[in-house]
Amino acid sequence: MPVTVWVKRMDVAGEQYVSVKSVNCETTVDDFKSCWVAQAKLHVDSSLVTLRLVKYGARKLSNEEEKQAAELDDPSLSLLDVNITGSVWLLAFVATARVFPGAGTVPGTCYCPAASVARGH
Repeated sequence: MPVTVWVKRMDVAGEQYVSVKSVNCETTVDDFKSCWVAQAKLHVDSSLVTLRLVKYGARKLSNEEEKQAAELDDPSLSLLDVNITGSVWLLAFVATARVFPGAGTVPGTCYCPAASVARGH
């Protein structure tokens, strides 16, 4: 069953959560990062992104909840393996941006929908 994943970049002040809709729970953490990096047009290698799971559910998060986020540190696990089965909120920490030749294309198969990132208002 597809889920909505809300992602907030932590390397840019004032960023808001954006939704990634219709994400397949069988996608690995690594594949999700690659898709998110490509859709957000970050032009960095996905290995420079660390995801932290804040919570599950449908309401916006408090600063305190964000401080307690747990790192998704095993890229081989599926989203289902890390208990993502419904709406979830993630923080994305992007390390120092290194530009790669051919940025904008991420090699490999992308299991996230291609056009489903919407900016939050």
